[in-house]
Amino acid sequence: KNGNLIPVDISAIVLEYNNRPAVMNIVRDLSDRKLIEEELSQSEERFISAFEYAPIGMAIISIDGKWLKVNQSVTNIVGYSEEELMNKTFQDITHPDDLELDLAHVKEMLDEEISTYSMEKRYINKNGQIVWVLLSVSLLRDSQSNPLYFISQIQDITERKFVENSLRDSEMKYRQL
Repeated sequence: KNGNLIPVDISAIVLEYNNRPAVMNIVRDLSDRKLIEEELSQSEERFISAFEYAPIGMAIISIDGKWLKVNQSVTNIVGYSEEELMNKTFQDITHPDDLELDLAHVKEMLDEEISTYSMEKRYINKNGQIVWVLLSVSLLRDSQSNPLYFISQIQDITERKFVENSLRDSEMKYRQL
């Protein structure tokens, strides 16, 4: 009546009415559904932007450790391209001395003993150098509590660890004097 377009779904049924063929149309207003779809689309776009452009590394990792999705910050930290990481697991690039503790935390999450964990750990980047990170991990589950995937935040703390080690070495030398 006011000239606005209304999204609708129309179903037609051929039937007999007063001994004559007739068509019955069922019309459903889809305005609410379209509004919900638009809000969902905008929410998804906000999440994707937040994930992709986060200043810290963000990753989605499968239950068996495969990288499923990473942002640019992760690739900058570890030196691998997104495509290269998709062919690896987090175990492949974790420093061997840190792997056992990391896997123990993963098991605790899968066993529902903990809901998240954070740890300082080392990755071995593409060039073979050690990169220290602060890793924070959450586990996403479905409505039946089945584990789906891990969401990881990865912050490069290599420079901080270098400063801490230098300070510790300096203190040790001072004490020896």
